[in-house]
Amino acid sequence: MRRWHYSRIIPVGRLICHGVWESGAWVGVIIYGRGAARELGRPFGCSNIQVCELVRIALAPGRKVPTSRALGVSLRMLARTNPGLRCVVSYADTAQQHVGTLYQATNWIYTGETAKSYQFMYQGVWKHLRVVSGPQLDGSPAVVGWNLLPRRRTPPKHRYVYPLDERLRRVIAAQPYPKHAPHLTP
Repeated sequence: MRRWHYSRIIPVGRLICHGVWESGAWVGVIIYGRGAARELGRPFGCSNIQVCELVRIALAPGRKVPTSRALGVSLRMLARTNPGLRCVVSYADTAQQHVGTLYQATNWIYTGETAKSYQFMYQGVWKHLRVVSGPQLDGSPAVVGWNLLPRRRTPPKHRYVYPLDERLRRVIAAQPYPKHAPHLTP
């Protein structure tokens, strides 16, 4: 994470980690977890034990295996080893100019943008609302006085859903995929 993911942050809580290997060498990781949203599956009619979030993909540059192939293998493994799981949710960070090209290339369903949120300055670092307001996934309490910390608004993210069963795929309302804004030339 710290070497190959733009956030440089390792997720906390219970995680499912899939190592990615190429010719016997480790080239990265794909990680699933509960994510930051408390009701992650509600919009899709899923309980919290039927849904997970793809929280990180961190792969070495210069590898031969395409990210889309590594993700496809990982999703099939996830479905096979977690039979009660109905869907995976992931987000493309608009603050990083991401539109979700990987999710589009691998047939995820685009369901629109999330609501804007806030980050709070805590111990010299901007932290997500969930990190400071708690309770945390690891059981630790909220930061005392978190609502008095300096805060800033964050832009929405693009939300994608990957149904692991066909019935769910048919009922999720898809929206057109977002595209990168064209570059303007003088």
